[in-house]
Amino acid sequence: MSRLVLTRKLDESVYIHDERGVIAVVKINRIDRNQVRLSITADSAVSIDREEVYEGLAKSRSDQD
Repeated sequence: MSRLVLTRKLDESVYIHDERGVIAVVKINRIDRNQVRLSITADSAVSIDREEVYEGLAKSRSDQD
């Protein structure tokens, strides 16, 4: 897994891509004290989940095995 730590300003974006092209675009929509609102645009074939949802799905899958 890759990691990139960076600073972005309001309305700036980050492009996530591979050799085939753009997979997702993450844009900073709003900054309010200790919260940042992101918009994530990706193809419908790409799953996007909050951390707690992803962990619940992963646990559910491992419980089924």
